[in-house]
Amino acid sequence: MFRRILVVGVVAVIALLALAAPAEAKGPESAVISGPGIESTRLTWVSAEDDLATLLDIAFPWDDVGKEASRAEPPLAELGAMYAVTYRMPEISNHSRAGTVRQALYPFAEGGPLVYTPPGQRMLGMPVDSGWQETSTRLTLLLRGLGADPDAVTNQAVIAPAAQTAAPDDSGSSWPWIAAGAAGVGVLLGIGVLWRTRHRLDGQTG
Repeated sequence: MFRRILVVGVVAVIALLALAAPAEAKGPESAVISGPGIESTRLTWVSAEDDLATLLDIAFPWDDVGKEASRAEPPLAELGAMYAVTYRMPEISNHSRAGTVRQALYPFAEGGPLVYTPPGQRMLGMPVDSGWQETSTRLTLLLRGLGADPDAVTNQAVIAPAAQTAAPDDSGSSWPWIAAGAAGVGVLLGIGVLWRTRHRLDGQTG
């Protein structure tokens, strides 16, 4: 009987942790790009699946082991026009707010496209890898397809590479893990109480 209770308890804890896994683990649900020739274009998995997938593949700061290391200083090259992109993460529940990650894209930089991720940002409660990153020429093709024109005039706000940006508020991303942990501890404590009660009764009957 006790073994059955133990198995049920372990399964319950695993289920709670699985339910609490943040939806953000699947990556951004949308991205908004603005810059010369592009006026706040929003990419989603419904409206522009291929474009969003390409952008995430070549620009988003995934924690990939095999990728080229980011550097703190920009390369000695003409950067050209800058395009600001803001990625929005899925909401976990009604009690949590969606987080965001911001980047500056330089698709027309000399020597090849560059991506700059400002420091001080967090995703899934962990710091986002910041700095400069060389990327594929697919970034240039993607933005040109969206209307990018380095000679166009834009009134967009600049993401200053030297500035420390405030970390987006993704505090809601940690609460499901806390709740699941508390629930898991409660289940295990309950199993412990049942185990002690069973042994006490066995001692009395013996």
